[in-house]
Amino acid sequence: MAVDDKDAYTSGHSARVTHNAVLIAKELDVPEQEIRNIRIAAQLHDIGKIAIDDCILQKPGALSAEEFSLIKRHPIVGADLLRPIRMLRAALPGVEHHHESLDGRGYPHGLKGDQIPLQTRIV
Repeated sequence: MAVDDKDAYTSGHSARVTHNAVLIAKELDVPEQEIRNIRIAAQLHDIGKIAIDDCILQKPGALSAEEFSLIKRHPIVGADLLRPIRMLRAALPGVEHHHESLDGRGYPHGLKGDQIPLQTRIV
C-alpha cells in the first residue's frame, strides 16, 4: 500500500506482479515454501521506491540520466530496508535483483543468465 500511495502511476502493479509470479511458480512446480518467498518478494519488489523523491516518480516527461540513476537504486534500497527483518530474508533476491536481465544489461548488479536467482527470474 505504501508503494501504491507513493507512485499512483503503478498503483496495483505489485498485486499484479504477485498474482502472475505465483501462477508461474506453480506452473513450474516450485516447492510451496519457495512460492511463499516469491509471493513476498513480488509484493515488496518496489518497496525501495518509497525513498525516491515524488518529483522524480511522478515526473510527467522523460527522466534525465541523473534521475534515472536514482530510480535504478530502488532495488538496493528496498533490499536494504528489508534485510534486518529475518523472516523476509529469503525473499531478498526477488527485491534486490528484479530489474536484472538475462542478457546482463539490467540493474543494479548487471547479473546475467543463471547468475539471476530463479526467484528473481519468476518475479
